[in-house]
Formats: sequence, C-alpha cells, structure tokens
Amino acid sequence: MDEQEIHIRHCMLYEFDRGSTAAEATRNIHAVYSEEAVGSSTCRRWFTKFRSEDTSLTGKPGFGRPVDFDDEALQALLDADPRQTTRELAEQLNCSHTTVECHLRALGKVHNFYKREIELLPTRWANVVENNGEYIVD
Repeated sequence: MDEQEIHIRHCMLYEFDRGSTAAEATRNIHAVYSEEAVGSSTCRRWFTKFRSEDTSLTGKPGFGRPVDFDDEALQALLDADPRQTTRELAEQLNCSHTTVECHLRALGKVHNFYKREIELLPTRWANVVENNGEYIVD
C-alpha cells in the first residue's frame, strides 16, 4: 500500500469525523486532489467501515480485487497460437475475456485487425479487378 493511498484514507476519516457524507467527502477529495484519487463507491465502503467503529486505515485481506493473473502464461499461449481470441485465452486461463484484454493492452498487444485488413484492401481489390470481378478465386 503506497503513501498516497494511506493519505486518501486519512482524508476520508477526517471527512467522516467532520460529519460529511460519503458523497461530500468524495467531492472534497476530488476538489483537492483529482477525480482519480478515490471513487465514490470506495468512499462509501470506507464510511460504512468507519460507522461500525472500525477506524483503522488498513484494509482487510481481500479488501479490493485480488491480483493473481499470470502474464507469463498468457504470453506462452500467445506464442503457441497468436490467432486465439480473448475468449479462448480466457477459457484456458480461467478468467474473464475482459481481464485478458486488459493484460494484452498492458503487454503492448493492441488489437490491430482493422488496421491490418484496411491496409490489405488495395491489393485485394486489385486481385478482384484482375479476375474480372470474381472475389473468391481458387
């Protein structure tokens, strides 16, 4: 847990002690720091915790999303067959396809299907013209 995260939690506790609502606290924190500093649902969750008289600023184990994704396994699957869909990869990795998409972006693997296909269009149309309008030629 980094210093910024602890500081934001202190700010939420301060706002709670002032009698602010979670929504007011979120707005105040956004005004001082940024929109990305804390989400409204996170602030509501911490306010619920504070209301139960638990003012510790450390999260419980599992408080938040667990990160147990194996990027190396994803890369190995891609090396074996780079044409797999995100859903196929997700099934093999036992996670959601959106998780796979996120990690592919993080690995620098952007989906460039459309760009590649658009670049191929001129040569494909030239082939159609050469074959008297026949698109599929054996």
